[in-house]
Amino acid sequence: MEKSNGNGKKPLVKRVEKFLTSDVWNVSESAEGAKKYFLSLLRIVLTTINGIIHKRILVQASSLSYATLLAIGPILAITVIFSGIFFRDKGEEFIYAKIMSAATFVMPAFNEMIPVENSKGLKGGSESTASLKSAPQINPRIFYFINHISKGSSRAGAVGVATMIVTCLLLCINMESAFNYIWGVKKGRKWVDRIVFYFAMIFFGSVGTIFGMTFLATSQLNSFVKDIPFISDYASWLTYIIGIAVMTTVLAFFYKFIPCARVKWRAAFVGAVVIILALILNNEMSFLYISYIVKQQNFYGYLAIVAVAMFSLYIFWMMILTGGQITFAVQYVDFLSDDESWNKMGTRARELCALAVFGEISKAFYKRGESPTVESISGSLRISKVVVTASLEWLVSKKLVCHAEGFNPDDDAVYFNPAVSPDTVKLSDFFALLSTNEGDSTISDMLAREEPLVAAAVASMGEYSKGEVPSKTIRELI
Repeated sequence: MEKSNGNGKKPLVKRVEKFLTSDVWNVSESAEGAKKYFLSLLRIVLTTINGIIHKRILVQASSLSYATLLAIGPILAITVIFSGIFFRDKGEEFIYAKIMSAATFVMPAFNEMIPVENSKGLKGGSESTASLKSAPQINPRIFYFINHISKGSSRAGAVGVATMIVTCLLLCINMESAFNYIWGVKKGRKWVDRIVFYFAMIFFGSVGTIFGMTFLATSQLNSFVKDIPFISDYASWLTYIIGIAVMTTVLAFFYKFIPCARVKWRAAFVGAVVIILALILNNEMSFLYISYIVKQQNFYGYLAIVAVAMFSLYIFWMMILTGGQITFAVQYVDFLSDDESWNKMGTRARELCALAVFGEISKAFYKRGESPTVESISGSLRISKVVVTASLEWLVSKKLVCHAEGFNPDDDAVYFNPAVSPDTVKLSDFFALLSTNEGDSTISDMLAREEPLVAAAVASMGEYSKGEVPSKTIRELI
């Protein structure tokens, strides 16, 4: 049994636990300088770790890695088609090389699955040989795999094209659902919006990735700055930095637009920068497990390909989803963002949250003539969207709040108005409406007749409603 020290202080472990779970969110806003940044960083780390655990990031990463493995053919085919539209003058070899560079950047084990010396005897030797001269770093068998998918997709009939499109759409739906779960979004986009958005995402993502890998994998600036003193010495570094910047921007766009939620650019870029750095670190430290992968390949032969691909995709999606959680944590760094907070609350705390939300809606309605959204209420009260949403659902069920006129159930922005006039609702009546349901009066009267303790409690509730503050209306109190 833990004991306190002589000064009556709590044990160190309990004090640390209390600080990390409660005190860190209650620090005064007067904190400045290094203390302010430290607290912000600590909140981001805590929210991220909590999200990884409670949002099942690891489980979702395994699900997405499996879905990606099943859809790898259609993804490559559509990527080649879309990239060919933009990089038509570069040729197929250029596109294949950049796709492979992107794959090996995010999944270093991808190019080690099949030894290069085993690539002899590939079909289409002249075409593959010519391609390899322009991209010698690509494993010939994987190069042939990409080329075979590209040629096959161009000859696919209506059924084949439809299958590719449906497969890619299903993968994109799984991706959106995973990020919506991170952001606490219960309803995704409409199907028409999904189709347009997903193909725009695939097109611009493919073009942006290939453009970024053009700088990341080659020294494109050398030919332009080779005659400029001093700058020419750092051309390779500048090229690498530009490539990283492009890849970071592509990932930031992904974090910004893939969830069906309002994501701020600052948060999206922070999440993208962290994950790009993590991918670079994974690429540089891949030697720690590449040798093991080669051994498994030699032992199991081609059977190891699926396991290695799943492992690589799992690491990739684990990083990407963690970046989404970091983006969420950065955006709500000043919020009590524990998604389990509503379930942890007692009845009194839930009633106070509902009162605060109703008060914000009433103030916006009377003072500004506006209909607030979940985002604006969350920002004003500095509590998570999960708590605000749960409070609103409770208020709507009690007919105290309603959706604003013209509400579209498929719209991302949901507006709310008071369903009853705050001029007519007393504070005591508000709590009574929240805490009572149909049939309560019958059981209350019966218990009051049988048990004096209940009768005394009911009488005290009646006295409370006659008090000075409880008898005031909501509008008088706001």
